[in-house]
Amino acid sequence: MMSWREGWRSRAWRAMAAAMAAGLAALVAACGGGDQVDPFRAARVVAFGDEHSVITSARFKYTVNVVSAAAPTTPDCLQHPLWTQLLAAHYGLVFRECPGANDPAAVRSRTFAVAHTGVAELAAQVDRFLAEAGPFADNDLVTVFTGGNDIRALAQAAIAGATSVDQAVAQAEQLGADLAGQVNRVASLGAKVLVSTVPDQSLTPDGRSDANRGAVLRRLTQRFNARMRTTLINDGRMIGLLLFDETALAIANNPNFNSTDPACDDATSDVAVPDDVLGCTSLTLRTLPSGVTAAMDTWLWADRVRLAPLGHSSLGAIAVTRANNNPF
Repeated sequence: MMSWREGWRSRAWRAMAAAMAAGLAALVAACGGGDQVDPFRAARVVAFGDEHSVITSARFKYTVNVVSAAAPTTPDCLQHPLWTQLLAAHYGLVFRECPGANDPAAVRSRTFAVAHTGVAELAAQVDRFLAEAGPFADNDLVTVFTGGNDIRALAQAAIAGATSVDQAVAQAEQLGADLAGQVNRVASLGAKVLVSTVPDQSLTPDGRSDANRGAVLRRLTQRFNARMRTTLINDGRMIGLLLFDETALAIANNPNFNSTDPACDDATSDVAVPDDVLGCTSLTLRTLPSGVTAAMDTWLWADRVRLAPLGHSSLGAIAVTRANNNPF
């Protein structure tokens, strides 16, 4: 029988393909997709955003980390890659933060993303890139994925009565516009940019825990994404939009996948401890009362708010599709 380690790639891609079958056709048509005379090929991938694009100095990721029983504190960061790693691998590239044994010539990509940040920190991340590794080149492919932390913070403030829901909605819309402003800035500096919508935060295990909280999270996510989309430069050539909110919803509506429970066990999925999920590994997966054990390639969420490998493989596939079809 094939072990999970031997078969993770094939299972992940089969699961991902099933989840996205309904959404990819619309995605290809969105935001300037079309045939390319000279296909774009990235020489470097540069990642900005929150913890979904972070690989720590110890090579842990904010998802399920793959380890062995013999070395439980030494992750194999190339296994079950982040969505940004999957995109880079499409071009034969790897990230400096997780080079593995690859040819040094392939280690050209970098992540400037910072865990637990939001839209307000994007400008500083871009500034850091410009100071350390800039300027942007026309064969740089930049990724941007952030906003979930902002949306949850706004929802918490509204539910606690610190602000009204309408005020939180207005703030979410402004943050969506601010995100688009930074994407437009990077594109105007010469890079090609892929930016993702935020998945509906009411679909997370955290969002599902309370109906009122879920309703607020859903409204804030929708308004954030809508304002971001309408503020992006829409010439069809500089920026590619990744409609991950649609794919996450398709996964959540598919009974073959689990989108209600964290894949990580209770000890590594406490959102009140921001770095808890760094301790989540292939050895600490959740077992439900029914006896079913979490599977990295069929469960959407790692902890109560962050993506499991299924989410990353799905977003990574969308990114590759968009990069191939956007007439950069």
